[in-house]
Amino acid sequence: MRRTANVLMIIASTAAAGCGGPGTTAKAPPVDEARRHLVTALDAWRAGKVKGLASASPPIRFVDPDQAAGARLDGYKPGDDPTTVDHVVDYPVELTITDRKKATRTVQAAYQVVAEPALAVLRNDP
Repeated sequence: MRRTANVLMIIASTAAAGCGGPGTTAKAPPVDEARRHLVTALDAWRAGKVKGLASASPPIRFVDPDQAAGARLDGYKPGDDPTTVDHVVDYPVELTITDRKKATRTVQAAYQVVAEPALAVLRNDP
């Protein structure tokens, strides 16, 4: 369900940007750049400063259901094997989070990083 919602958000944002005509397709960010954006977003969550991502330079749209539910990010470890599909870089990440009930757990998560039409880091677990 989350994957479908994230894919629909990407499609909707691409459609909202308008059709650029033939030959204009979004490109995936370079893997090292995608990792920097991922780390920036996760560091903001860990510091409790996710709202500041919208006014960062460049602005980053960050979507994570655990963060939205009020969970605290205690730590994370990006995986070594990101994959690029079309205009998306998929990054596996191990998260250590504490929920509102003070339960701590480790989650094998996946984030999609896109640069076009706007920079976004979206959680999209398989």
